[in-house]
Amino acid sequence: MLHQTAEFALNAFLTERLGFKQYTHHLRKLLRDTRRFTPAFHSLFPDETPEEQALLDLLQQAYRNARYLDGFAPDPGQVRTLFDRVAGLSAVVVDEAGRAKPDGRNIAVSIDAVGLPDVLR
Repeated sequence: MLHQTAEFALNAFLTERLGFKQYTHHLRKLLRDTRRFTPAFHSLFPDETPEEQALLDLLQQAYRNARYLDGFAPDPGQVRTLFDRVAGLSAVVVDEAGRAKPDGRNIAVSIDAVGLPDVLR
């Protein structure tokens, strides 16, 4: 669920900024694409040290492993760290939603009970 929440938050942000949806589950690509708009996402997932890379790898792999790998049991401390950072992604989307786009339009985003952003047009 954390991978999907992160993917959805990043895609909601990028869809509004780019005007089209990217069809990818690859979080590194989505995070890289957000950098041209704001450094806030990169500060949550800097991906610059081996430890940070392993954390993002875990989040990326969890998308598949939680479904298909029997006995998938990530470290609870890493899961808590990921939970906090994915919550931070959602918070950045909400914060950025209040900022006007270059064409003057505002982005309307709401976060439902599990933290999934829902882009409202």
